[in-house]
Amino acid sequence: MQQTTSVTRYVTGIDGRLAVSTSKTGDRVLQLVDLHGDVTGTLTLDAAGAITTLAYTASDEYGIPLDLNTGGVSANAPPRYGWLGGAQRSGETLAGTLLMGSRVYAPGIGRFLSIDPTPGGNAGVYDYCTADPINCTDLTGNWPDWGAVLNVVAVVAETVATIVPGPIGTAAGFISAGAYLATGNTSKATEMAITATAQLVGAGLAAKAAIKAVQYASKIGRATTRMAKEARGALAVARESRFVRAVESRMTAAGPRDRGAIRLGRAPSYKPAGNRVYASEAAARAQAKADAKVGGRCRFRDVCQPGGNHVHVDYINKHGKIVRTEHYPWRIT
Repeated sequence: MQQTTSVTRYVTGIDGRLAVSTSKTGDRVLQLVDLHGDVTGTLTLDAAGAITTLAYTASDEYGIPLDLNTGGVSANAPPRYGWLGGAQRSGETLAGTLLMGSRVYAPGIGRFLSIDPTPGGNAGVYDYCTADPINCTDLTGNWPDWGAVLNVVAVVAETVATIVPGPIGTAAGFISAGAYLATGNTSKATEMAITATAQLVGAGLAAKAAIKAVQYASKIGRATTRMAKEARGALAVARESRFVRAVESRMTAAGPRDRGAIRLGRAPSYKPAGNRVYASEAAARAQAKADAKVGGRCRFRDVCQPGGNHVHVDYINKHGKIVRTEHYPWRIT
């Protein structure tokens, strides 16, 4: 016996509701969903996009399938997705019940078949939406969703506290702070508590702006500190690179015996161009600065005192101590 298989894929739209179902042959069935979230009709398209079938479904407020001709209860099996089908709550069961999150719902009696896991969530432990299925839906079986409710309360109260001064703004600020604290958002709770306190003197908006300014300033400060560390690191690398180039240049010009001395930061065994008398101050300074640039671990040092007649080049070891000093005097006329 040959067994046939069918594959159906359900696709949601950008609003998160069921939008279309597809088959392995390429057919598409558009799901027409109303504002309540019920699938009220289906529009079947073939592979070419032409309409082949248009069908309508209806149900009462509690989800009981209705006959479109008589208006009474339908004798036919309900479609897979009808009442609340936009949220993919399937009614395709033998008993006609729907799985609503953590509980099973029976449209025929308008009740859940198990006790509400949220104490005080409804008027009764089996009740559905406090007997108001037109203005309410309970897709999880845990109505109400207190987390979502608290978030809405926090945001609305924050808006009121920001723009309305005086006692109303103060009360709204404390309500928003409590709601944010209940949801675990301690930073926003602190912000709204400060805003509410400032509303007592009519400065709620200024306080909120100041809090935001402090937060942004803190972020800018952290970014500035990080950039400063990176800049110091880059400067250190540049200095090290310049020192290495100077040592390499000096070692290239030095003889074999002097290269070890340069590596250790000691002065070379031969005398540089210092310790001789130059014809002018400019010539002495130029020669001293030139020797300091290529002398490895050394530095140029100016005159010892005002009116002096010589400059210096100090050779420094790896511990930062001067091990030798060359003098560059000039002739005084």
